[in-house]
Amino acid sequence: MKRTALVLISLIWVVSLFGLDNHNDLIINTQDYRSVPLEINYQGYLMDNDSTVNDTLNMEFKLYTQSTGGTQLWSESHSNVIIRNGIFNVILGSNNPFSATYFNGNPLWLETKIASQTLSPRKKIVTVSYAVRSFYADTAVYAQSAPASPDNDWIVIGNILAPFMDYGLSMRQTNNLWGIYDSTHVCLGVNSTTGSSSSNYSYCTVGGGSGNSAIQDGATVGGGLSNIADEIYSTVAGGATNWAQGAYSAIGGGHENMISNGTIFSNIGAGFMNVIETDSAVISGGVFNTILPVAFGSNINGGSNNQCGGFFSTVAGGLYVLALAPQTFGWGHGSPSDPVLIQNPNSIVFGDGTNIPYNFGINNENPLFPLHVGTNPTNGNGAFLSPGGVWTNGCSRTFKENFIPLKSDEILEKVLSLPIYRYNYKGESQAITHISPVAEDFYQLFETGSDPRYIAGIDMGGVAILAIQELARQNQKINQNLELLTLENQQLSSRCDQLEQEIEELRSELQTIRDDVKAIQPRGE
Repeated sequence: MKRTALVLISLIWVVSLFGLDNHNDLIINTQDYRSVPLEINYQGYLMDNDSTVNDTLNMEFKLYTQSTGGTQLWSESHSNVIIRNGIFNVILGSNNPFSATYFNGNPLWLETKIASQTLSPRKKIVTVSYAVRSFYADTAVYAQSAPASPDNDWIVIGNILAPFMDYGLSMRQTNNLWGIYDSTHVCLGVNSTTGSSSSNYSYCTVGGGSGNSAIQDGATVGGGLSNIADEIYSTVAGGATNWAQGAYSAIGGGHENMISNGTIFSNIGAGFMNVIETDSAVISGGVFNTILPVAFGSNINGGSNNQCGGFFSTVAGGLYVLALAPQTFGWGHGSPSDPVLIQNPNSIVFGDGTNIPYNFGINNENPLFPLHVGTNPTNGNGAFLSPGGVWTNGCSRTFKENFIPLKSDEILEKVLSLPIYRYNYKGESQAITHISPVAEDFYQLFETGSDPRYIAGIDMGGVAILAIQELARQNQKINQNLELLTLENQQLSSRCDQLEQEIEELRSELQTIRDDVKAIQPRGE
């Protein structure tokens, strides 16, 4: 299977600055550093043509001095890497540790091989990874100039302990507080970083944890492990290996969640390997959920392997629900081969009817049908849409009152005067036609319902049945009259037969008389 696109979505170095064992030490060995793991938490997004990959594949990674060709400094292989919804995660250096000497300020490129395919171009190692340079920090300015005796850097004002001047606050000497505005930084984690060695950011905060980085203006990591907030006013509250790259974005916790670079105002609550790639989007939790770049303002409440691919779309939860069209809402239980797939804009979908049938209740806590409305005469009377697609109204005598008998002959007379038309609804194609009376004519004749613009199907049915009953009665009278006429006709026919027989007998007698007369006449006369 050919892999055609690999998008890098996470690159995190777990590193530490050198440390001073004593604040009063004035002689500093800049090559003295504490032993920490030289590893990269590398997360990628793998696609096969236009589809995300779900597979288990072997991978190989190599570090070069140039974008093409160059010297290979390092390589490492990882077997059976799990890829879900295109996302995979490996720890580079876990099989073959890096050397800090690789990161001496010169550019480096990472080459990735997936199965048998080497991906191109190589990925350039950028600023965050060069935190490894902290192993060889050139100076520790404050430690070099610190006095041997107490220097009154801290003062107590009432019950408040405050620095005498503007200082950044760090839990460990191994933390990095970068930039000329480091006095605005708070870095209370272990092996953590605020700011960037190449920029001057302010008000960066790491509240605790280990290996965390708050890199841009106002960025905050509350705690956890290997989390990164590297866009303005981005926040990662906790968890592990989360990455908030979007401006004013936030990740509450969980593991390996990501808000992509270039986005703004998006939020992931928690969960595992959830990804937002657009603005003003929210994933509340769950696992392997994704909001794609075109899905501005979309929302996934939870569940697993759900996806929003249209703007202002929502997945309430469930499994393998794909809301791919704009302004859609979905929920249900799909599968990799048969997801709940929503492709028509402005649609609301509950399930796909294949994996699990659902019943939807309105004013009904225990729906028994695909659509079940109400439980009593004030909230829907239990009307329902059957599994076969038949709408069934609540019509029990117990639901009704004020019964008035009607004269069927009058109803039939009104039906005979009711105009019937063929027409199409406004907003539909002229080729889509219907046949019925219009509501105003029906209301004028029969006065049913509360609004003359609408006809209830049950009223149409009632009028039709009453007219049919009248026609049946009239037909019965006609049949009765026909039976009488038939009997009379039979009697007349029988009488005619009798008369014909009598006439025939008379003719025979007359012929006999004629013959006798001829016989008695003299010959020759």
